[in-house]
Amino acid sequence: MDSLEIDKAILAGHSLAGVELTHFTERYPERVIELVYLDAVYDGQGRMEALKHHPLNEIRPPEEKHEFSSIEEYIGYIKDIRPDLAQIWNETWDAAASFDLVRNSDGKHIEKDTSSIGKQMTEGMVEYKPDHANIKVPVLSFVAVYEPLVPAYFTEEQNRTMLEFDRANWIPFQQKEMAKFKKEIPQAKIIEIPDSNHYCFMSNEDLVYDEMRDFLLQRTKETTL
Repeated sequence: MDSLEIDKAILAGHSLAGVELTHFTERYPERVIELVYLDAVYDGQGRMEALKHHPLNEIRPPEEKHEFSSIEEYIGYIKDIRPDLAQIWNETWDAAASFDLVRNSDGKHIEKDTSSIGKQMTEGMVEYKPDHANIKVPVLSFVAVYEPLVPAYFTEEQNRTMLEFDRANWIPFQQKEMAKFKKEIPQAKIIEIPDSNHYCFMSNEDLVYDEMRDFLLQRTKETTL
């Protein structure tokens, strides 16, 4: 921001980026105009605890693959095991998929080893303790509410287990986090989006766009009065 001579900015972030938004605002409150959280209100440590015994940790695809003859085969495999991603897949994801892969000695496509990066991100998320009380700027927060989409190869029992876990663990945690967020940031506007997707800005693009536009225009109206 200094290099670009940007004095203040409106920040928007999805998922883990919520940590960045909060941390930046804590450190540089005078540089922030407004904040927009896109399904990103969760405490990292609490989220890890809530998902520690997630059924997906134990369920593996019947034909688990680690090598692919083409990028298209890789994309098809990801869509099969991640129906939540298949739901919002587009050409940008097609292009991005190639950056996830490298060629091995047999000429096959394999996923890059990003485990060390993931470990650092997880540690940073879990260790960070957000202080929402320091956030004084206007805040808009979208929360995606949805039941899990499961792969087609799941059995009826696995489907039932996933749904029971979601209702008993994830939804209560999500509701608790929303209540905490609202209590600590009373000026925040929270919009729950039912039947959505974690990537709510893609699955519910029009709604998110309209609400963000109205939120940002409100400040413009207030500053011109």
